Amino acid sequence: MALDIVPLRDQHLQDAALLVQSRYRALKQPLPLLPARWERLSEIAPLLREMLPTSPGVAAIRDGKLVGFMMALIIPSFLGQRTAYCPEWANGATYVEPGVIYEQMYGRLAVQWASSGCRLHAVSLMALDAVTTNAWHWMGFGLVTIDALRDLSPVDVKPSSVKIRMANMGDVGTATTFGELLQKHLTSPPISWQNEPHDYAQWLRAPGNVMWLAQAGGKIVGCMGLSTGNPDASLILRDDKTASIVMTFVTDRYRGQGVAGALLNHALEAARNQGYERCAVDFEPMNTAAARFWLKWFKPATYTMLRWIPDKL
Repeated sequence: MALDIVPLRDQHLQDAALLVQSRYRALKQPLPLLPARWERLSEIAPLLREMLPTSPGVAAIRDGKLVGFMMALIIPSFLGQRTAYCPEWANGATYVEPGVIYEQMYGRLAVQWASSGCRLHAVSLMALDAVTTNAWHWMGFGLVTIDALRDLSPVDVKPSSVKIRMANMGDVGTATTFGELLQKHLTSPPISWQNEPHDYAQWLRAPGNVMWLAQAGGKIVGCMGLSTGNPDASLILRDDKTASIVMTFVTDRYRGQGVAGALLNHALEAARNQGYERCAVDFEPMNTAAARFWLKWFKPATYTMLRWIPDKL
């Protein structure tokens, strides 16, 4: 049957919400710890309905039935560019030819986004199948962020002699220094990624935020921050029962010596004691050493991909 790509209308939203629900339930099979709330249409449908008036999208129709949809938020400046961003809850395709459906939907939307001055096109996908992910790679999208999840059980890491303690307000200077070291690491090649800087005094004061510090030889050699439902993470990983790791850095000399693993175990223990049900982290795959560490202990839940359209086109 031919695939028709039409403007997304209000009458499509119920079926679109059902499609998101179906994909989320499929994602919960390998990740049963995911929050139950996003299985409910009462949570999904209002998001789509609220987004529609300011974020025109498309629907893919085959034989009179909706088999895919996409919507995007327009971000005035992301990485210095006007950006069209499609969150993981604002797109979906059925499991019959999902790559083809996404290709045709993006083909229509790319024209609209470019004509509105969006030079960056971004999409987040639930980590469901390689066919869908590969389709986006073939359309020129590169992987820039992975959001991942795990339970709160301890990880089996090699013993470390470092001492771990909780940061207090007297450690704001240390936290700021490590934040700057992390920023420098991320902005340097081959990672070359820009994150928003934090005010660590404000961050440490916020309820639910805690930072763990690793100490060796009288010096702080590593840190790991933990918060409730990181607002920069994928929506499906944000809730009050999700502990989010928001900052991790170990100095060069102490990498590979079990420091990050010791910090992670302290963070997981604290999350258990505070009544959390799961732990999430987001990281850049081009930060290869960090990616190998996180993927050893966490399972991907979403992938975020990015494509840049040259200004002269």
